[in-house]
Parts: sequence; structure tokens; C-alpha cells
Amino acid sequence: MISRDRKSAETTPETTEVDFTEEASVPLEGEVLRSTIEAILFASPEPVSRRRLQAMLREAPKAAVSEQVLALEAELLTTARGYLLHEDGAGLRLLTKSQYAPFVARLRGASRRIRLSSAAFETLAVIAYRQPVRRADLEAIRGVQCGPILKNLMEWSLVRVIGQDSAVGRPLLYGTTTEFLELFGLTGLDDLPEPERLRQQGSDRGLNVLDDLLATDEASDGSAETSSGTTATPLKSVVDAEPEPPEEEDL
Repeated sequence: MISRDRKSAETTPETTEVDFTEEASVPLEGEVLRSTIEAILFASPEPVSRRRLQAMLREAPKAAVSEQVLALEAELLTTARGYLLHEDGAGLRLLTKSQYAPFVARLRGASRRIRLSSAAFETLAVIAYRQPVRRADLEAIRGVQCGPILKNLMEWSLVRVIGQDSAVGRPLLYGTTTEFLELFGLTGLDDLPEPERLRQQGSDRGLNVLDDLLATDEASDGSAETSSGTTATPLKSVVDAEPEPPEEEDL
């Protein structure tokens, strides 16, 4: 273990390429390797890529690390543990199991409550169900500019840039984050509920949507009437909508 009092001789900022010079004091194999992986993921404030994990566990063969990652995932799922192992494009991360989320929410307190406008929530839902998605497609689906909303969602760490499209101009592609999964109590995108249940699931965990976008009083045409008396399109219809292709110009 590295002492907390130990000071680095260098003052350069930490980069992705880290020189792990501390040697392991015990052989990294079997349960010891599995526990070491768990300790690393528990201590990390961000997802850890497999490449970075292997660099930190360089004494262990790559196959052994992969084997123990799978073993840790199975162990956390089948035992009475408070968290599970989740992996997405960003890497490996430990997430709180959904049944314990209400108690974790007490730790975070009221300051962690997120307030979104109905427009921001609708945009977030479209991104969640359709990712990766371009800003142009978001705006075509919603019929309004989404720049400021995207900025706010990224500031809340609910949305991030996950790549670039191959189309002309290489537009950015947006997707949700692990913070989004935590907010809605999901272990992965495969666990997304029906669109109309998404807001309630978020509300149970600290999300406050300011407008009644998903009112339960349905109009005869299937739309929902909000508290202000206006009519809002059901969220599923928005999520499933296809952006209209650009109009062809007469030559």
C-alpha cells in the first residue's frame, strides 16, 4: 500500500498513461486478484477501462484479469452485496443495487436533487432511448433548438459526447452517462423502463420535473393534458418519432 504521507517528486498533471511503479506485495491470482479488482473499482471516482485496469495489475496475466472480472460480476450479483459491477463504453464501475438506492439517497441529501424542465426531461428521454443521437436529429424530433438544453444536461453529467457521426461535418453523437443510470436506478440501458414510467422512476430517486409533462389525464386523442390546460404529446410518441428528412430543393 502506498503511504498517504508519500509525496511525488513530480508536479506534472496526471495523465491517462500512468507509471505504476509500486510493486505488488502479494501474488495477484485467484481471490486476491478478484479482491484487488474490486478495491480498485471501489476507490475509483470514474469508470476504469480494461486497458487501464490491466496496467494497474501488470503482474497478472491478461486472461486472469478478465477471468476475475467475470467472477467478481457473478459474485456481486449472487450474494447480498450492496453494489454490482457495470461495464459500458466508458469502462468498469461499481453501481449501487436499485433496492438500496433509497437509503443511498438519504446520504446524498436534498442538495443532490436534480430539477429539470419538462423540455429538458423530454430531450434526456429521447437521448436515452435513441442513443447515439445527433443534435440535428434531436431538434428534428422535438421541433426546437436543443443547444442550451444539451449544455445543461451535460453540466448535470447526465449526457455526454460518445463519438462522432460519419456524415459530412462529423457531427457529435450524444448518449447518457453512468450518472444517468444511477439517477434512474438502472444497471444498464437494457433496463430502461417504458418511456411513460421513466419520470416516476427518476422522481423516486431525486429527480424533479418542473412541468407536468407526463400527466395521467389522457385526452381522447391519446395525448396528455397538463396542469396548465395545454396538451402534451405522450413521451413514448416523442421517443418513437422519426426525424423528417430534409426537403428537396427544386433545381
